[in-house]
Amino acid sequence: MSYMPHLPTVLFAVATIAGGAFAPPGAAQRPAAPPSHGPTFGVGIGLSRISLRALPTLPAVHGTDVAIGWHAGWQTGSRVALLLAGTSSVYRYPGGGRARKRGFETHTPTIEYRVADGVRLQAGAGLQLDAPVFWDVHGSEPAERKFSRGLGRVLGASYAPRHGRAVPELRARWNAGYADVPEGRVRGQASALLVGVRHDP
Repeated sequence: MSYMPHLPTVLFAVATIAGGAFAPPGAAQRPAAPPSHGPTFGVGIGLSRISLRALPTLPAVHGTDVAIGWHAGWQTGSRVALLLAGTSSVYRYPGGGRARKRGFETHTPTIEYRVADGVRLQAGAGLQLDAPVFWDVHGSEPAERKFSRGLGRVLGASYAPRHGRAVPELRARWNAGYADVPEGRVRGQASALLVGVRHDP
């Protein structure tokens, strides 16, 4: 399974195009004031395309479903922010028991770098989870509440049309990793496009 070596270039292109599409007239002629030091956070929801490799007792997964993303951290200056960020790509679990949804999730320390007015790139590595989604947990069966852990990495790009509080933001995310589920070590990747809001100092 290819992990898309040119994805950082693709994500930057998506964010740049989005910037041109959503920026107000004359924005290119009005340089924005650099962000100050302080807390930054945001949330988003959208769609993801997920691909999980097959295991001897578990079929492969390829599908499109809900994606949820969040970040919180500290803006250290005009360009760099240090974040804790998470992205969950929901999928339908193909194993035994009740048909149910789970999340292929990455939770990582992340560096965010502002490359242009409103355009940011993100990269991080850390915890990969295969986890239940809160709206589809029924009963008290241990399998319904099982959290499986591993390692993952994430790349992203985002565009916000202005700086400040409750600013709309478009985010593209790609994450890849593995989680040690009861059936073995499942490896996968997911690409997501999210729309949300962010707050900057």
